[in-house]
Amino acid sequence: MIEARRDEGLGPVATVLVQDGTLHVGDVVLAGAGQGRIRSLWNDRGESVQEAGPASSVVISGLDEVPAAGDRFHVLADAEQARDIAEERQNRTRQQSLATRAPSPCRT
Repeated sequence: MIEARRDEGLGPVATVLVQDGTLHVGDVVLAGAGQGRIRSLWNDRGESVQEAGPASSVVISGLDEVPAAGDRFHVLADAEQARDIAEERQNRTRQQSLATRAPSPCRT
């Protein structure tokens, strides 16, 4: 994951660098705590493409959350598996957030 942002018309979009294999429109992806099915791909010239090979930088849309820059990006065969992993990551992040929160002082 190179960068990610929320676009007004598209929702969460992310710029990714394909390292292995080929990325296709319709692939199920997992990125950080977000997951989804790729709805569209754009190359570095802003052109819509149907696939991107190794060493390609592309912008994708279709994620349910904005991932963090530097998050690993994975293509999975099963949408249910991607959903389960993303939910587990969200729960882990939520638990860590609650654990680091300082308790409020009680006044008696």
